[in-house]
Amino acid sequence: MGTRDELSHNLKSFYKIKIKEVMETDFLKFEENNDLLDLLKEFKDPRISSAVIVDEENNLLGLVTQKSLLKFFKMPDRGAIFGTSILERIKTSRSSMMKDIMTKDPVTVNENESLDEAVRKMLETGKHHLPVVDQDRKVKGVLETGDIMILLRIVTL
Repeated sequence: MGTRDELSHNLKSFYKIKIKEVMETDFLKFEENNDLLDLLKEFKDPRISSAVIVDEENNLLGLVTQKSLLKFFKMPDRGAIFGTSILERIKTSRSSMMKDIMTKDPVTVNENESLDEAVRKMLETGKHHLPVVDQDRKVKGVLETGDIMILLRIVTL
């Protein structure tokens, strides 16, 4: 088989891989009433960029990403008469909870779907973090674009 044929074969096989085989199972998980400051402490590690929000039974409630944190702490637009100063937002964050900042009902993938489906959802929605759930909507893991890029590098080398 030539190089081009090998690459084509590898990519076809790559996209058939089940998400449960490649998802991250060691991920941040919080309940909706946990303090936002707990999350900020965890985000000091640059490899961590999202946290899944669950209820007591591990049902998915929401997702918090670095981007949602940036939006929360965003400075008011120039010329805005009304707005919250960054200092006020920091004070507010000390009493804020995950439910105040999380994206409710985030885009998800099922653990039995293929990588092809996950990539399609990421491209259609612009999302970089997908909670992975089972048929009962219990959180099983997280799939991020970075995880997929690492796999792509391996497959195409």
